[in-house]
Amino acid sequence: MEFFGSKPRPKTKNVKRLNVSKPKKEYNILEDSQKSSPSNSQPGVSTRIENSNNICNICYIMPKNGVFNHGKIGHIYCCYTCAKKLWRKSNKCPLCNVRIKFVTKMIVV
Repeated sequence: MEFFGSKPRPKTKNVKRLNVSKPKKEYNILEDSQKSSPSNSQPGVSTRIENSNNICNICYIMPKNGVFNHGKIGHIYCCYTCAKKLWRKSNKCPLCNVRIKFVTKMIVV
């Protein structure tokens, strides 16, 4: 026994679909910078690309040099200034959520 009859069909709206295709070639910045000769490339571009992994994940300005120390392990996630602020604010490591004992500044020579 059908109480309401058939299920109501939702109204269709005029949906305009975008023609989005996948890129034909994926560009790898590191490979492109290594292939190009130093005379064509702009000065400082390759060093910026190489150092992009070393930039603070919070302020995106300073290099990563703040170490969250907890037990025998230390994690490097951001610059020393942001690490101190994060330690005061949450007291938890942003990578493993363990209580931070202290923050130190890493100096690479």
